[in-house]
Parts: sequence; structure tokens; C-alpha cells
Amino acid sequence: GAPEIAAAYLRRALTEPPAQAERAQVLFELGSAEAMIEGEAAIEHLREALEHVTEPRLRGPITELLARRLFFSGNAEEAVAVAQREIEELGEADPEWRRRLEAIVLFAGTMEPSFASIGEELDGRLRVAEGADGTSLGERALLGLVAFRRARSGAPASEATALARRALEGDLLLTRDNGGAGFLLAVFVLTLADSELALATYTAARDFARKQGDGFGLTCNQVHSGHAHLLRGELAKAVEAGAEGLEIGLDYGAASAPAWGTAFLADALMESGDLDGAW
Repeated sequence: GAPEIAAAYLRRALTEPPAQAERAQVLFELGSAEAMIEGEAAIEHLREALEHVTEPRLRGPITELLARRLFFSGNAEEAVAVAQREIEELGEADPEWRRRLEAIVLFAGTMEPSFASIGEELDGRLRVAEGADGTSLGERALLGLVAFRRARSGAPASEATALARRALEGDLLLTRDNGGAGFLLAVFVLTLADSELALATYTAARDFARKQGDGFGLTCNQVHSGHAHLLRGELAKAVEAGAEGLEIGLDYGAASAPAWGTAFLADALMESGDLDGAW
């Protein structure tokens, strides 16, 4: 719950310096702490960790966190390249880490027009995920993508929301992938369906992020809760949540925060009649 303190000690550990065999581990731990408080600094240390890592058990976690930070910092191209490279290295050796990395690639393919060419692979993976047990983190992330794809393709709300609820069941995504692709898209589906569970989930995830000292998770949930309030017509709450989320995101340094946060907040201000504020 105190990533700033952890990051300070880990930066000091790097200057000592650690034994070469331990350097990747220290860099990863530092990048993990920084990912909660300062996205851009995390990227630098996670890149270096991936360059130095020799232990197979660390490659998946380092790659996943680096790819996520790259994507939300506005560098989708490098994020996809990093994740795809590790997916190719893994082959079928570790299905769970493969799923988790594929969720990042598929998220990019869903949200970024420049990656529309991966649509065929995306659709194939989603069909597999829909029939999965959905007990692992990777399966839940893919289920969140499934839910969004179904909603966007015009499937009945009952079908899309059922998948979203499966993805979010038991709070696995909330506690271990707060603000991640599958989590965000699953809650977004519930938001579109005007489900009470959407705002309840954003609130729980925001509170969890605050306890963990997780600036990224806090930013994502605050910004998107503002959008949920907007769609419900709760304009004062939408403006308040949107403004706070945008401020947190700008402090954190996520490039996606100004993009999404500004858009949601501007919409809320316009709907409130404050055209000057929206402009």
C-alpha cells in the first residue's frame, strides 16, 4: 500500500548495485512499484528488466506489465510488438501467460484502428475464450473482451452482460488486473446496459486502488465512473468524477487519461450547458 516508499528503496538498491543475477528482479520490482505511481518511469525500468532477465518465470510478468504501460502511455505499436514477441517465444509452453499477453494484443486490436488487421485472430481467440471455464486471470481478461465484442456487434444486452458478469465474478480482475483491458471492457459493457453493478464495481475498484496506492487503477476507475454517471444522466456527479479523474491521470502520466478523461468531461459539461467549460 506504499509504492512510493518501495520505489525509493528499490532505486537505492539499484545504485549499490545488485548482483547481475538479481538485477532483472530488482528492476521488475521497481517497475512494478513505479507502475502504480508514475507510468513513464516504470517503462524505462521494465524495458531494462526485460533486456536482462534470464529466468523464464519472470519473462511473462515483466512483458505483461511493460506492454500494458506502453499501451496506456500512447505507444500501442511497441506494446503490441513486445507482447507478440513473447507470445511467439512462449508457443504453447505456458497457456495462461499466453492468454494474458494475447488479451493485451487483442485489446489493441479492438481499440486501435491501426491494428484492425489482427481481427481474424481476435475473433478466433474470443470464440475459444467464450467456452472456457473462466477460472484463470487470462481467461477472465479474454471474457471481458468477448463481452465487449458481443455488445459492439449488436448482440442482445442479456448476452453481453452475462459474459461481462462472468468476467468480473469473484473480483479476480478487480484485485489482480485493476484497470486492465478485460476489466475495463467488462465494466464498460455493464455501463452501456445501465446496470447498477457498473458504478458499484467502479467504486469498489477505485477504493481498492486507493488502498494499494495504485494511481493507474485509481485514474481508470475515476475517469470511467464519470462516464457512467454521464450515461445515467447524473450530470453533476459526472462532472465531479470526470474532473477528479482527469487531474489524477495527468499527475500519474498516462497518455490515455487526457484522451478519455477530457472527452468524457467535455461531454458532461456540454450536457450540463457549460459550453465554455467544455471548450
